[in-house]
Amino acid sequence: ESRFIEVRDGEVGMMNPANCSDYLLPSCEVMRSWSEPGEMIPVTGWSRPLGAWTGGMTEGRYVATVRRPKTTGRILLDLGKVCSWATVRVNGKTVEMLWCRPYRCDVTDYLKDGDNEIVVEVTSTLHNKLVHEASLTEAERTTWALGGPKAGAPLADAGLYGPVTLKVVK
Repeated sequence: ESRFIEVRDGEVGMMNPANCSDYLLPSCEVMRSWSEPGEMIPVTGWSRPLGAWTGGMTEGRYVATVRRPKTTGRILLDLGKVCSWATVRVNGKTVEMLWCRPYRCDVTDYLKDGDNEIVVEVTSTLHNKLVHEASLTEAERTTWALGGPKAGAPLADAGLYGPVTLKVVK
């Protein structure tokens, strides 16, 4: 299910494209907290280098271990630049699927004291999937498109580019 969020005159609005019904939500603390000052903590030690991947992969998996910051405030994860969408999991629990900028989510309730595993699964574009599929035999293909890209066509950007940070907000 998709929803589009619009901020107009300080009010947060949401539209469900399935039935095109608009309604206003009460102010959202998490959304306001992104613009508040807070401590920025870089997330490093990823299982693979940040940036693009090549080949026929349609999904890249990035794993890092972080310690929960000592705070009574909210802890927000900012993925920085992502191409194309990302699913965030903390300690095996799905936090959110992020499909447009800003690639950010509140991870406070998912972090435990001590070490925590953050997994970001980034899904590539349909274009890259079609380039890969074009290099396979017809029996191996799972996706077809009329007039799609040819095998070996340049790939679109795909991956987690970062910088990835935790933001502690009081």
